[in-house]
Amino acid sequence: MADEWIPIRPGSEAVFALGIASVLVSEELYDKEFIAYRTEQFEDVPPVENHGQPGKRGLRSLLRQDYSLERVTIETG
Repeated sequence: MADEWIPIRPGSEAVFALGIASVLVSEELYDKEFIAYRTEQFEDVPPVENHGQPGKRGLRSLLRQDYSLERVTIETG
């Protein structure tokens, strides 16, 4: 139970959850061993040279670039 309830804008729950994930990743408050062995595409995938395949943005970059505290604050109210 919390001492204070601070509501967020209805429909912004996903942005709020991704904002929490962004903080956990940026402050390295996650299980690095689990991420290394049990997940894919957490880190960026560089472009494959000479094969014409572009790189892919990993979850870490997506959270850092798209779910900043400023954006989450604005969207969740």
